Amino acid sequence: MTDSMAMLILIAVLGLYGAAAATCEYPLRKAVISFAQKNYLALAERQHKIADAVLMGTLSFDQEKKQLVKTFQAGLDLVTPTVTLNLCELQPASAGTAAAGRTTSLPT
Repeated sequence: MTDSMAMLILIAVLGLYGAAAATCEYPLRKAVISFAQKNYLALAERQHKIADAVLMGTLSFDQEKKQLVKTFQAGLDLVTPTVTLNLCELQPASAGTAAAGRTTSLPT
């Protein structure tokens, strides 16, 4: 199982947002959500079959809006409730100091 698959399984279990935000699960949820925001688009671009496979249950990917979408049962609502997670674009590494030929040393 890849790191991305494990991350999305955790999202499916913990949810994008929810009641556990006030419990001991909050730090794990925050880390998983951050990892998904930063890495899912890259996974979908490089290995779209795996990206599709790890979305289970009511999680889906809206490629046009670049969002993960959690869909809930409609119940008595007229519109099916959803929660979305906006995903981050990857920034090119060429803007870093190493690309400019400079090195940075840490204080000792």
